[in-house]
Amino acid sequence: MGRDKFFDLLGRNNLLNTRRRYRTRTTFSFHHFHKYPNLIKELTPNRPNQVIVSDITYIWLKETESFSYLFLITDMYSRKILGYCISEDLKTKSAMKALRMARSNMSDTKGCIHHSDRGIQYCSHEYTKYLRKNDMAISMTENGDPQLPKE
Repeated sequence: MGRDKFFDLLGRNNLLNTRRRYRTRTTFSFHHFHKYPNLIKELTPNRPNQVIVSDITYIWLKETESFSYLFLITDMYSRKILGYCISEDLKTKSAMKALRMARSNMSDTKGCIHHSDRGIQYCSHEYTKYLRKNDMAISMTENGDPQLPKE
């Protein structure tokens, strides 16, 4: 009997220990805010600060059996993390904190494209107003995944 058939047999007889998976949802894209077009679909950045990418990931804290959220803003060209914030919630204030840090680490934002998923934090009035005030174009994915392209 092969490995796969063996594991199928164990599974059918409830003899497998299944690892408990901890997952949380970080993107809530069903909201009333405006969703912006994808400006980087065919773009390959050729300089720093041309495209910055925002995303949120979660970190499982075993001791407290809860999640913390890591807000990241990354330069798409250099892959340098420009801004971050660790938070216990998914509120816009944490996304703003990461964005302000990223802005302070950038020499110039004129012509910069800010790319994100369609999460409520990135579509909020406060967030988009800050981007426009700093001359950043707003770009969002069509499918909700702002993942950096693979090398």
